[in-house]
Amino acid sequence: METNSVLLAMNFFVTITTVILTVVMMVIWGLQQKRYEQQLADARRAYDHTPTNPDSIVWYARRVAYLGRLREAIAIYARGV
Repeated sequence: METNSVLLAMNFFVTITTVILTVVMMVIWGLQQKRYEQQLADARRAYDHTPTNPDSIVWYARRVAYLGRLREAIAIYARGV
């Protein structure tokens, strides 16, 4: 009986820890995504200002890709080549 109580307590601890870590990771990802979106806006402004500059093209496409928009990033690279 005591072993079952210990196992139940351990299972509860693992479950609570998993939930807490999931929430923390979601908050961190939200902050990270906001930062990536700001960096994308900065890269877009640089690209709009100097669309033929290789650095502007590369960083704009990278910032788009960092947000998971890979097809769009490939199209930006292709237009730049």
